[in-house]
Amino acid sequence: MDTNLFATLTREWAARSISTEGDRVLREIVAREPVIAKSPASDLGGLFATLDRRSPTVSEDPWAIVAALIRQLDESELLSLGLLVVLIPTMTGLGSCFQWGLGGPWRDREEFIGELVATTWTVLAELAGTTLAYPLHAIKRRVSGRLERWRDREVRDRRREIPTLFDEINNTDEVDSLTAEVHVTQGLADARPIPVLDCLARALCEIDESVLDRGLVQLIYAHRVLGYPISEISVMLGAREDALEYRARCAEALLCAS
Repeated sequence: MDTNLFATLTREWAARSISTEGDRVLREIVAREPVIAKSPASDLGGLFATLDRRSPTVSEDPWAIVAALIRQLDESELLSLGLLVVLIPTMTGLGSCFQWGLGGPWRDREEFIGELVATTWTVLAELAGTTLAYPLHAIKRRVSGRLERWRDREVRDRRREIPTLFDEINNTDEVDSLTAEVHVTQGLADARPIPVLDCLARALCEIDESVLDRGLVQLIYAHRVLGYPISEISVMLGAREDALEYRARCAEALLCAS
């Protein structure tokens, strides 16, 4: 896991929470929130430390303090920064649930973490001034929902790619052109296997759906003709790699037997 951004947030918070700015913010929210006024913390960093269940100074009612902080988020972005740091374990859990962006619109793990932090920050801004009974759960649910929608939209778009590629093969010239292109992109110097792929492409296009489900035909076409590895197809379709591997083997066995 790339934790650079999380570490950067933690360092920035550690420095700013004990600054003059932090002291001012603490005085102002203490004056407005009785539950915060009861805290024995002498600085903003100490107040947020009471939200960590692993801390020896953990608050008896951390939910109430978080709810009070969210009500006062418009007072200073420093409060949002502190809550981001408090939410790092939650964000880490979400990262694992989403396999650090695998199958979504994010290029790599680092980009996903950036999106995760930015989305959490946006959700905090939207909740500012409100009172929530279970604020951490509400934040997690909203962030998770947005990431899930973005990932699902990407999966739906990718699911359209294989049928589209399959349906574009309407004549011999297109088959020849596509299979030749596949070989070039794979770096194969010997062009002799191309006629075999041509025959396979034509045969797959002509298979009756009563013999083999169209989705399985498209799977074999993407794997055997277009050259996509099963691992990549599993990401495109949002399906388990081992399940696709099994379905492809069964489909090919059925074709060979027919």
